[in-house]
Amino acid sequence: MADDIEVVLTNLNRIARNELPPIITNTSTASQEIKSGLEGIEPAFDGDVFGPTLEAFQSTVTSVCAELDKANERVKDTVHAVIEVLGAYRAVDGANARSITATTSPVGE
Repeated sequence: MADDIEVVLTNLNRIARNELPPIITNTSTASQEIKSGLEGIEPAFDGDVFGPTLEAFQSTVTSVCAELDKANERVKDTVHAVIEVLGAYRAVDGANARSITATTSPVGE
């Protein structure tokens, strides 16, 4: 069980440092790139017949990007919370293991 917890903690710490999974990092990066791209095309359609359609599209995409950003933050917050809980469990489990070893060791060891 302790080895399983170590694996989970290792992976969660990697997620917390944005090393895993790529979807979290990629959606955040994509969100930023999409927003930048939208800002870049706006002047080309300014005053054009497509202007209102473009504005509606931009609004929708911006909303989707904002939701992606919020979801990424929620994932990161959850990961940090799980790390704290598993870290506390590991500390208690380690203390229990030391306690059991101390009480079951033959006298003189």
